[in-house]
Amino acid sequence: MRHLEFLHRAGLAGALLAAGAVVAQPAGLATDLPPVEHVTAAIEQHPSVAGARAGINLEEANRRRLNAGPHELNVRLGAQQRHDATAGRNMGEWDVMVERALRLPGKGVLDAQLGEQGVDLAKLGVGDARHEAGRSLLRLWFTWARAATQLRLWRDQRDLLKRQAEVTARRNQLGDAARQEKLLAEAALAQAEAALLQAQTRAEVSASELTRSFPQIRLPERPPAALPQPVDKPSSYWEARIARHNHELALARGEVERRRTQAERARAERSADPTLGVRVSSERAGASSSSSRRTMAPPSGVSITSGSSSSSSTTSLSSASG
Repeated sequence: MRHLEFLHRAGLAGALLAAGAVVAQPAGLATDLPPVEHVTAAIEQHPSVAGARAGINLEEANRRRLNAGPHELNVRLGAQQRHDATAGRNMGEWDVMVERALRLPGKGVLDAQLGEQGVDLAKLGVGDARHEAGRSLLRLWFTWARAATQLRLWRDQRDLLKRQAEVTARRNQLGDAARQEKLLAEAALAQAEAALLQAQTRAEVSASELTRSFPQIRLPERPPAALPQPVDKPSSYWEARIARHNHELALARGEVERRRTQAERARAERSADPTLGVRVSSERAGASSSSSRRTMAPPSGVSITSGSSSSSSTTSLSSASG
């Protein structure tokens, strides 16, 4: 019951935080749990949750990269000197080529799907991190509450045995109690003091672990106590709710879908992307110039080039080499 109620509180706190609402202590929640505003702050600021939120930013950047595509604009520059023996002079020549591969439409659709799936999985990862942080907080809280309660009980027991030992010692002085009875009372007090020391160590360790993992949780002087309340809904309700909000199951399903999309994208890569290019050149110190447009259309490996020069215009169809 406590586990379900605590997870309900953690989920409610996350929903209120996402909506930007002012968090207040909901009515009907057990008083032996931390205040909901402390739970919200502790879970949202937990390192695992912060790391999961950073994963969303990473996947959003990856989505932008996939949407942009892998191809970039390439510029090639060339220059050379030609010696004309007849004219007896050197002539400068240059050429410029600009080209870019174009991603096929089918690949772009798959890349967009991969980007969206990555972001969706990262968001599910945040929910799963919140869930795991809530479970850890629940475990540490009740570990401390149990240790603190045991410490209080052993302290009361020690005080009671101490009074009994003092009374027995006084009776022994007056001759009303045997020495053996006095020794038994002192032995019981020593055992209680040893148990109290162990309980104090456990309480300090559990409190330190809780405050170190969740510094936003404020520990009261003594753990609050409340009687367990009966669950007012059938087990089928909780089973359906757990299945509906199961982040691990949703992550597994989302990962399967992303793997399928990745496999489909790998198959699409068998068809190479076409390349468009423009080339401009100047020869013999500008006495001859030409420009051409080149399209590489895989997978047939056919290069279509159309061009013009200062003296003529040509169009050719040739087989690409490689």
